[in-house]
Amino acid sequence: MLFLAVLCCLGILQTSDRELEVFRTNSLELRCSYDSTTSDAPYQVSWYRLNDDGSPGSAFLSSLHGKDVHVEDRQAELGLKGRVSIQPDGLSLNITDTFLHDEGIYRCEVTILHPFLETNSSDVQLSVVDYQIRGYTEGVVFSMGIPVTLTAIVSGSHLPSQNSWTVNGNRPPPNSVSEVTLKGLDGLWTVTSTLTFQGDTTVTVVFKSYIPLPRTSSRTQQPRWSEDSRTALVQMAIFFGDTRSPFAVFAAAEAGCTIAASALALILFSLHMHVEFKKSRYARWL
Repeated sequence: MLFLAVLCCLGILQTSDRELEVFRTNSLELRCSYDSTTSDAPYQVSWYRLNDDGSPGSAFLSSLHGKDVHVEDRQAELGLKGRVSIQPDGLSLNITDTFLHDEGIYRCEVTILHPFLETNSSDVQLSVVDYQIRGYTEGVVFSMGIPVTLTAIVSGSHLPSQNSWTVNGNRPPPNSVSEVTLKGLDGLWTVTSTLTFQGDTTVTVVFKSYIPLPRTSSRTQQPRWSEDSRTALVQMAIFFGDTRSPFAVFAAAEAGCTIAASALALILFSLHMHVEFKKSRYARWL
């Protein structure tokens, strides 16, 4: 008898048995496992991404007798060429540097070849989340005694982000920070956080954003908001002087910020991400 389980990890958050999400640019591993009455029975594993009409089309990757077969035309058609690989047993599929167009229904199909032919498969709906932190500056003149406004926008999260600012390691007064939280029609949240301050020397400003990730309990099938998260840090060293200096808008980047500035500003960027997921031994997508 054949059982099929598909597990996922490496930057994936679980939403239900048949649905999962991955952040854009993260890597994804899907694993097929099965139980058979004959443990050493020869088998073939084939991986598909279903067409829009639900038909499987042709496999984009398969494994037979420990040898993987890349169907390059199909991979190119799906935009997966050069980003997919499997382990020698064919049971683990890796997708690197995920794109939005990688969304869709993926199928793992295992065929037992002996002593009799038996095929089983399992599908999962993959969604790719384009999570971003974006920032820009208002009040673009950084002169001594002139208030400076920094604004960061955190979007694409399933829960509102939890944000904080520090100036030279200290939390600013509550009345210097404001936030606006909006939920889009797609169910994703956008939080706009603004800090206003002034200085007369070099100031180090750190913006930290903590984004809780949803994970469904494999036992209760109820969503819960656990310690699984993504944390992003943006650190800026701002120089104040007598000369007025314009600062450029800082541009969006996936899961962080890149910042363009004048010669009077030194920009440092650091990002830490930690995502941890449980795996199941049973036949379900995680």
